[in-house]
Amino acid sequence: MTSWSVSDSTPSLRWFCENCEKLVMETTSSPSVDRYDRLDNLIAVIEKLMAKNEHIESRLADKLDMGEAAKLEVRIKQVEDKPSTLGNDFESRLVPIENQFKTTNMGTNILVNDPDEEKIKVVVQEEMDKISGNQKDLENCKSNIIIYRVPEKKTERVAERSANDTVYVKDLLDCI
Repeated sequence: MTSWSVSDSTPSLRWFCENCEKLVMETTSSPSVDRYDRLDNLIAVIEKLMAKNEHIESRLADKLDMGEAAKLEVRIKQVEDKPSTLGNDFESRLVPIENQFKTTNMGTNILVNDPDEEKIKVVVQEEMDKISGNQKDLENCKSNIIIYRVPEKKTERVAERSANDTVYVKDLLDCI
């Protein structure tokens, strides 16, 4: 590529042969055109993204109101807290009844020999045992592990099935 420069009047003026002039003119003109094309493409992509964002926001606005979500969370919390308050409420209601029962039957001797009272005591004790049994069962199940797809031996004896399960779990843990 040969280039001649005239530095007297215009320092940026250059003179090229025909082939070189075509190359230079293509490279100087195309970047600006490419740049504008790229900017147009970028603007088009940004407009599409903004349209999608607006569409998603409008769909989300229809899904759930934040006030309703807060109300639902409060209701869920109340439902979760209800069993613990029922246990406390039961004991708080039972104490005044016991006190009233003691004060009304202090002078009489029917208290010891009344069969209905014994039945009531048995029923109350059974309910208290059920509640404490359920709590114990829940406490015992917290550390349980469930392993799926363990092959089971089809035998009538529970001890044999249990031994087979124990061997399988030990082998599994040894492999790990």
